[in-house]
Amino acid sequence: MGKVTVTRDDVDIDAVAIVTLDSPENRNALSTELLVELADTLEALDADAGVRAVVLTGGSELFASGADVRQLREISPVEYAASARGASWRRIGAVETALVAAVAGYALGGSCELALTADLVVAADTAVFGQPELMV
Repeated sequence: MGKVTVTRDDVDIDAVAIVTLDSPENRNALSTELLVELADTLEALDADAGVRAVVLTGGSELFASGADVRQLREISPVEYAASARGASWRRIGAVETALVAAVAGYALGGSCELALTADLVVAADTAVFGQPELMV
């Protein structure tokens, strides 16, 4: 099962694609698999001349729970930078199509950083942003 879904048919404006993080088993934790799939999806939409904007969401209750720390504790910062995970962040940052992060619920750590890669962040009343790793 994919960890990212794309919706275009249900959108009133044909030029808008909605990309939803869809990994409920770990509250949309940003695993390597999810990040690679997200980068692949965003690059494909970026190359589609019919897409003028992409809305990135995690759903109505949660954006993402942050980085998948189980994976992070297994690699060094140097290995991280050279990994598919690090490359995915660079690929996401290179997307030129307008990217809107629609955030509800928690966007902590890596998921806050993901929201900040967007050109515009729209936050629901329930949105909570933070960098808990800085609170040491």
